[in-house]
Amino acid sequence: MDFIPDWDDDERMGFLFSFFPPSRNANPSHWDAKLAFWTEAIEAWSDRTGNLVVSRRKLEQTFRRKRSTPACLATVLDEMKKSGKLREKSSFLRRRGWLSWGYDYVAQTVRWVTKRASGGGQDKFSADAEQQLVVRSVIKAVAVDLARHVRESALYRESARGMISLDDLKRFAEESCPRFFSTVQEHSDNLALVILEMTEANLLVVHEELSVVKLSEEATDKGSSAITETDVAVYRLWLTERKLQADIGRLTQKMTWLKSRAKGLLSEKRRGEALGLLRRSKQLERMLSQCEAHQTTIQLQLDKFEGIATNKMIVDTFSASSAALKKELSGLSVKKIEDVLEGVEEALAECNEINEAFTAANERIADDSFDIDELEAELSRLTVSGPKQESEEAALFTPAAAAAPKKAVQEDEDVSPEKKETAKRSTERTRAELA
Repeated sequence: MDFIPDWDDDERMGFLFSFFPPSRNANPSHWDAKLAFWTEAIEAWSDRTGNLVVSRRKLEQTFRRKRSTPACLATVLDEMKKSGKLREKSSFLRRRGWLSWGYDYVAQTVRWVTKRASGGGQDKFSADAEQQLVVRSVIKAVAVDLARHVRESALYRESARGMISLDDLKRFAEESCPRFFSTVQEHSDNLALVILEMTEANLLVVHEELSVVKLSEEATDKGSSAITETDVAVYRLWLTERKLQADIGRLTQKMTWLKSRAKGLLSEKRRGEALGLLRRSKQLERMLSQCEAHQTTIQLQLDKFEGIATNKMIVDTFSASSAALKKELSGLSVKKIEDVLEGVEEALAECNEINEAFTAANERIADDSFDIDELEAELSRLTVSGPKQESEEAALFTPAAAAAPKKAVQEDEDVSPEKKETAKRSTERTRAELA
């Protein structure tokens, strides 16, 4: 039991082997911990050993430890059934009818278990010990895994529209998943249960009359692909083509042997017998030609069906893409686009008007409100009075003019303050005019 933690811990396992308390409310944490431990242990054992169906008696034997068996398994199995982690095996068989190849054994097993559980004066405790329960998490994983293996196999690629006979599926399952589909007695009904699980999970559908299954094109919640009348017709053509192929191989081999035997008889000078064998060889050659002609016709029909399926797929793709384009273009129209573009043109025109207004305002501000005519007249006056003004300015910088301030300073001492102030103001006015 290397896959079970704490299996060698006596104290821990003593607690886990004990009965559950009468009510979960007494100690919810211990109750939940013990239930989780045994749930994981049962699922791990089922997956490792390939036993999709368990019973309390089988589990007590499996988990026996130091001459003691878990006393809590009855409660564990009841809780797992309530939560949907276990399912009664008999409930799977309610969808019988198509399972003719494997149902008999499964039904016999359930009837035998039910008879033992209900007869012989056994009590309910003993009956529950024999009840067959399917581990849901494991069978779901096996169903998905088997569907994936089949889809990736040459068996599926060479099939007719994904339809596979139950016998071919059984052989493939035994080869690809021997842990669950071996020939041992305990696994003999596993495939039937897995197929039922796959039908419930929409992984495949079953055709009862032909004893074939068809894998869904894609596992979705919408359901698997149904087997249509076209599928049935294609499958029967495919079966006929396979039979013709086998007949062609058999006839070819027999013709080769007859010719070889006729050649040997001829060497022994048994010409009559050799001629009879050669005649038989010619008859087989005619049969071979007919078989090859029929095979060619069937192959042409299969190619037609394949072409129709391809065309239908292309049309469906175009239809889906057209619907997607229409959905993306919803809300768009030529009128709406024209209105939007017209709005853009109006906005651009308004922007241009605003820019022109800003340009005109800037030009007025730079002009500073000066009249050009006045400026031209003043420039003319300056040109006329230019030589006279230059001579007056030159006189101000002669030596005599430079000495004049010194003399004025000496005379200032004899001048009254009022006269000084008057002279000062006059001088300032003169300087201002010159500037």
